[in-house]
Amino acid sequence: MKKNIAIIMGGYSSEYEISLKSGNVVFETLNPSKYNAYRIHIFRDKWVYVDTSNTEFPIDKNDFSVTVNQSKITFDCVFNAIHGSPGEDGFMQAYFKLLNIPQTSCGMYQASLTFNKRDCLSVLKPYGIKTAESFYINLGDTINEDAIIKKVGLPCFVKANKAGSSFGITKVYKKEDLQKAIEISFKEDDEIIRPTIAEIQEEGKLVYGPYAADSFFGSENYKNFDAILAMYHDQGLAPFKTLAFGGGVNYTAGLNKIRTSPDHGTAYELAGKDMANINSFKEAVFSAIQIFRTRSEYKSLTENVLKISEQK
Repeated sequence: MKKNIAIIMGGYSSEYEISLKSGNVVFETLNPSKYNAYRIHIFRDKWVYVDTSNTEFPIDKNDFSVTVNQSKITFDCVFNAIHGSPGEDGFMQAYFKLLNIPQTSCGMYQASLTFNKRDCLSVLKPYGIKTAESFYINLGDTINEDAIIKKVGLPCFVKANKAGSSFGITKVYKKEDLQKAIEISFKEDDEIIRPTIAEIQEEGKLVYGPYAADSFFGSENYKNFDAILAMYHDQGLAPFKTLAFGGGVNYTAGLNKIRTSPDHGTAYELAGKDMANINSFKEAVFSAIQIFRTRSEYKSLTENVLKISEQK
């Protein structure tokens, strides 16, 4: 029996056109006597199956299926041909892991780590693995061209921290070209995050960022904030467990139910050994109770709100 293969292509970055070409090459190359190949376009505004006549059929994100002519199609494997986010940064890997659908790229953690150049190099460094000298800049930092050149030399490459190698990359030969190259890179790395933050700030909310995970937690800057939103799983969870292991609580937001859990995971290896520490479990239970009470209070306060009458 032939396998149904979903070839995901497109994505959210500037490399989406390259991804579509890559995906179509796979589609044309897969042996039709062995596989039923399906082109799946993944974009921010739509996930669709595109047939040979370019007719689009929406993907059901609940189970990654598609209905064509009243027949539901599911997939045996996913070929990941997305360049950049969400195919190379761990998001699609995590999604298919939850659905238990095999996919051709690496796992969520590896994808998330290697997509972020700064985080990846910080992990490699303690093992003595040689890497090129780097100079990191966050959006909003003062640009010191002399300091950059002193550390990395010329010519050098300027590229976005979380992007591919097709867009947002410039080879710089002269000091006076550094500023423009940096501006080009920031368009790739922060074009989504920055406008979102600015939009929230316009609503009167005190939101700041983005910050690099290593320097943010390493400098204890996190202590200046009431809450922290991490764009990637391991950007937030790894330092969280390091700083609060045994007393932290995992909370899943955006659900109509309340879901909390201890920060240490299942810890099956401790079962039956009388070694487990119950503190994190207790904190998870207490946090769930507090969240329930807060939600109930909010619901009570916002019910039957008096409407502002129009002045006559």
